[in-house]
Amino acid sequence: MRVSELVTTDEIKKWKNGDIITIKAGTGKGKSYLIKNILYGFAKGLHNNKKILMLIHRVDCINQFQKEIEDANKTDVIKINSYQSLEFKIKNGIKIDFSEYAYIVCDEFHYFMSDAAFNKTTDISLNAILEQSNKIRIFMSATGDHMKGYINNIKGLD
Repeated sequence: MRVSELVTTDEIKKWKNGDIITIKAGTGKGKSYLIKNILYGFAKGLHNNKKILMLIHRVDCINQFQKEIEDANKTDVIKINSYQSLEFKIKNGIKIDFSEYAYIVCDEFHYFMSDAAFNKTTDISLNAILEQSNKIRIFMSATGDHMKGYINNIKGLD
């Protein structure tokens, strides 16, 4: 079953500012498709006109997603960025303006734990995202169980 069969436009309509949505699905099950098509269409829709910030963990993935977004003429709604760029800006005192985004999508969100062994700043981007309590935050991964537990149990968010 594909993610977009479960997370339909009707389901997206139920999401509220402050919600944390976690999507666990294997590779090729449509997590990215959901964002680039279903959520994009909803965000751009007649009365919505909302923007999506999609955060990605690796340069190759960023380049691939950016090309797909550009080729599909969807840069009007979706902005691609890296977790590391957020971390760099915050560490260097550069303010990040999340105000234009209604949705913050964390792709491969296991990044926050899996990369922590060699990147000591993953918590910086995670905290910045979790602090955006007036946004809908979407965390997606095939292997995000530990992170979901961390967000729910340690951070006290769900």
